[in-house]
Amino acid sequence: MSLISFKKRSIKTQILAVIMLISSVALALAFFFFLVYDFFYVKNKTEEQINSLAQVIASNNKVSIEFNYGQTAEQDLSNILMRDHPNITEACIYDSSRTPIAVYFGSTQRTNKPASYRMPPFTEFNFPDNYLYVYRAIEDDYGRKVGTVYLKTNLDALYQRLYQYSIVLTIIYVGVIALTYLISLWSQRIISEPILSLAENTKVISEEKDYSFRIPNNRADEIGVLINGFNEMLGQIEEQNLALTFAKEQAEQSSKAKEQFLANMSHEIRTPMFAVMGLTDTLLETGPNSKQREHLDHIKVSAEHLLVLINDILDLSKIESGMLSFEESVIELTPLLEAVTASSSQKINQKKLLVKRSVAPNVPKKFLGDSVRLKQVLINLFSNAVKFTETGEVELGVEVLDKTDHDYELNFFVRDTGIGIPPEKQEYIFSIFTQASSDTTRKYGGTGLGLAICRQLVELQGGQIKVKSELGIGSTFSFSIRYKAYQETLVVEQGNLTGKLFEDDRPASVGRRILLAEDVEINQMLVSNMLISFQHQVSVAQNGLMAFQMLAEKDYDLVLMDVHMPELDGYQATQKIRQELPEPKRSIPIIAITASALKTELDRCISAGMNDYISKPFNKQTLQEKIAAHLSPKV
Repeated sequence: MSLISFKKRSIKTQILAVIMLISSVALALAFFFFLVYDFFYVKNKTEEQINSLAQVIASNNKVSIEFNYGQTAEQDLSNILMRDHPNITEACIYDSSRTPIAVYFGSTQRTNKPASYRMPPFTEFNFPDNYLYVYRAIEDDYGRKVGTVYLKTNLDALYQRLYQYSIVLTIIYVGVIALTYLISLWSQRIISEPILSLAENTKVISEEKDYSFRIPNNRADEIGVLINGFNEMLGQIEEQNLALTFAKEQAEQSSKAKEQFLANMSHEIRTPMFAVMGLTDTLLETGPNSKQREHLDHIKVSAEHLLVLINDILDLSKIESGMLSFEESVIELTPLLEAVTASSSQKINQKKLLVKRSVAPNVPKKFLGDSVRLKQVLINLFSNAVKFTETGEVELGVEVLDKTDHDYELNFFVRDTGIGIPPEKQEYIFSIFTQASSDTTRKYGGTGLGLAICRQLVELQGGQIKVKSELGIGSTFSFSIRYKAYQETLVVEQGNLTGKLFEDDRPASVGRRILLAEDVEINQMLVSNMLISFQHQVSVAQNGLMAFQMLAEKDYDLVLMDVHMPELDGYQATQKIRQELPEPKRSIPIIAITASALKTELDRCISAGMNDYISKPFNKQTLQEKIAAHLSPKV
């Protein structure tokens, strides 16, 4: 038996039980009130009859009492009571002095002592003891009281009536309950089963999410109307579901198109940016004169500004699409702060600003978190402080707000003596494309994306960013994030060390054979010049297929693989290397060169079998660090 069938039977049983309970209680209450009503009705009727009988006896014995004819009165009692009133068990006629002159006892009991005298009129009904007392005054023709009639009757007739009624009502009760049970079973097939079937189908539709299902309906009553309404509702839900599914597919396609557009735009913009910045650095290294160096510096600053704008737009897009993720690595505080201040060193020197670094004594030197995003937020806040401060100082600091055995809540702050922000503008500066005023935009530049991205980066890590500012005095931007504590461990392997200590003990900075797979001629020149300046030997492949063939024919230490190339792109070439070449060539380090900064693109590089990636545009130091990370001696 299925669970649904069991539940259906259980519901039927419960409904039947409720019907039977209600019917039983209602019928029992009705019979109870009927018996109570009949009891009091018969009681009143009995009292009226005995009082009437007492009145008749009183009228018949006026003369007997007046002339003290006790024998005549007693004979009259016997004649009346024995013939017509067998339930009268005691009777007595008293004279005016309360002396009995006639006494009657029923056939079941004999005694010469009547009941105690009670002043008429008096009636006492005692149902538990099975008797009824009646005392009735006897008056002469002038209305004077000349005696009293006393009657006592048993209540056997009332008991018998109640007993008979109880038997009859019990039979009726059982019959009605049985009939109710049969009618309930019949009504369940007509009413309950269709409703239960409707509920069962509702459950199935809810679980299977099949809104195209329709419940068969061959009824023209209210239940049929209910089923038709339910089927109409299913039709509307199906239409809405189809519309939502279509909208979802369109949104997904739009998201993919947007992602592809951003990837293409990133590639198309970053590739020439790499050429502009690389050629600028190359020209700066050739020893230009002062005028040429000034122009080249302007080109470099403009290129860096454009690159920041591109990165901000890509970051904003990743945040809005939910594609941004955070990594956990060791963050070394001192090098991090030095890198942040060094990022604006040129402007600091130009403005002759005083830079302070304030680190509380209890701040850990190392902790775990996303160093890239932390550095991004700090550089943005610090560069803004430098940009909006003409004279004075900029302070970069960090303090501990809360500490446990496992983590720290660190508060980073950047304080400046710049132009400040009006109070009415402070709540808007973290909004997208918003700056304090149009004058600020014209004078200092910027898109208003930086602080919005900083806020979202902080809040996505569970933190909070704040600003305190006074116009003309300066501003303090601060944010707090909880980071995990860094536990430095020393692993010591027991036993003797055998074999080679190093896989390759050549220095990573000289004499390496590097294969560069790049189809753009200017990029070939720029990267080759960088590698040659590191004293590496460079071979250039025009496409992915040529890179595979060259690696198959000759030994190399590392491959720099552009991901967008003809014949075979970087992904296909890497997979071909990993699958078709023998060891150790199959395991050669491959660093992807990509103009995209989207996480999906970077994940694709790793999935294709590449060891690392570097995003265009990049400088010589970044390239050297990437190469050293994969060619350094390994213990």
